[in-house]
Amino acid sequence: MPEFTESIDEALGIITGISAIGGAKLRKKLQEAGARNIQDLDQWMHEADQLAYFFQWNWKSTARAWILVTYIARYWAGPEMGAQPSRGERDEAINHLRTASAILLRSQLTDLVSGREVLRMFLERQRHPSRVTWSNTLTSPRAHRQDNFLYLIHAMRPQTGLTVNVHASPLRAAYLARQLHGYIGAQDIAANSWQLLSAKLFLTEPERLWTEVLSCSVINSQRVKTYGDCSFGFVLEAPAANICVAAGRDLAASGTQHMARGDKLAAEAVMMNRLLAVDDFITNLIDGFYPPEVLSPAEVLRDTNFNAHNEVLVVGSIGSSRVRPTAIFIKVTHTGRLWTTFLADDVQYRLAALIGNCARRLGIPIIAIPDSRGKASKISFDFWVNNLGL
Repeated sequence: MPEFTESIDEALGIITGISAIGGAKLRKKLQEAGARNIQDLDQWMHEADQLAYFFQWNWKSTARAWILVTYIARYWAGPEMGAQPSRGERDEAINHLRTASAILLRSQLTDLVSGREVLRMFLERQRHPSRVTWSNTLTSPRAHRQDNFLYLIHAMRPQTGLTVNVHASPLRAAYLARQLHGYIGAQDIAANSWQLLSAKLFLTEPERLWTEVLSCSVINSQRVKTYGDCSFGFVLEAPAANICVAAGRDLAASGTQHMARGDKLAAEAVMMNRLLAVDDFITNLIDGFYPPEVLSPAEVLRDTNFNAHNEVLVVGSIGSSRVRPTAIFIKVTHTGRLWTTFLADDVQYRLAALIGNCARRLGIPIIAIPDSRGKASKISFDFWVNNLGL
């Protein structure tokens, strides 16, 4: 279809002139287009062309670009995938063109491909009243009561695994080695496995939280289950805008959390690919994990099974709005004894020094959260904390 190819190239030229990233995204999708997608687009553009007078070349080329963006935005989900537009839906798009000037179409195109519309939507959702409840209903750990609290927490493991292929992704490996210097434990190059001393990282440099999309939970005295039964972590204060989505279950959002981390971007040698990755992250976050309304802490707990954890996704920073640790929590038994698993981790990873230094630096308390899931050690929480010398 030489005429169709010419129309597509012309439309892409207009879009790229508005946004190089938008043009690159559309070009990439069209390279994967299947026969059904091409047929639909050809039909839409042909009908749009019929609306133009012979002297309206500027209108016709702008309308083609509008058709291309509108079709992909509404119906694209990959080659031969996504909703098949009905005749009525196609007519709706064509009827819009009947009364739209080239100036209006270009303005709408700019909103769609420059990210302006997405950012406007993001701003509106940040201000939704449902997010405000996360700023005024949580309790302060400075007045901690073990029988009456409501916290947003980020539980931590002493160490987590990283999959790093030094040979296949040397740029990413070099970035991680540089950024995580001092926080990398055992490395198995043959198995592409690195050990990240994650608790040491966040307790030593809590400002690293600002660079993450954090997996958090809401807990109270009746619902204290944490992911993987982690025995310690931060109590957080988060601005309303930083609360993404909340549910009384695991959200399975690790893919989105990994999308725009620095190491992923470092693996892209081409700057445009880095920009596309960031754009994909923002779009994915808003489409899947930043809905217009969010459940309140009370609603999350209502939907949480006693033997399961809930999940709240929190953006570490949005401009100057940043999460802030307000306490370090440690799980204890109902008799006030530390869990044996925590003590073992304490010995192996020197958690006492890390937790004590972090609490002193930030000026925050260390609090005990009773949870019967852990096996009692012989060491009481009070004895352990008193020996930190705070």
